[in-house]
Amino acid sequence: MNLKLSKQNFPFFGTFPPSDFIEDIVSVSEANENLKLIQKVLDGSIEEYEIQLNTTIAYIKEDQTVIEHLYTESENDRNSMETEKFKELIFVWRDKIPQRHNSKN
Repeated sequence: MNLKLSKQNFPFFGTFPPSDFIEDIVSVSEANENLKLIQKVLDGSIEEYEIQLNTTIAYIKEDQTVIEHLYTESENDRNSMETEKFKELIFVWRDKIPQRHNSKN
């Protein structure tokens, strides 16, 4: 199951889709852990945080998150968005994870 993103709700820059990052989050508990870390950055409890998944990494700061593909050298393999929007994206994905597992069976 792919996550369809509305450009109106999640306007991204570049050609690297953030879905490449979030599709590597495979469990609700993993999504919840990432959401807690993102919230700590937003609250100012921690200044910044990095979440590295299979082939991607998210550099999270209070105002902006940058998602980068680790195994390419193209400038187009990097995306940035407001950290609040990134958090919303993870929430949407987390709620889709059970459906994704059911569709594989």
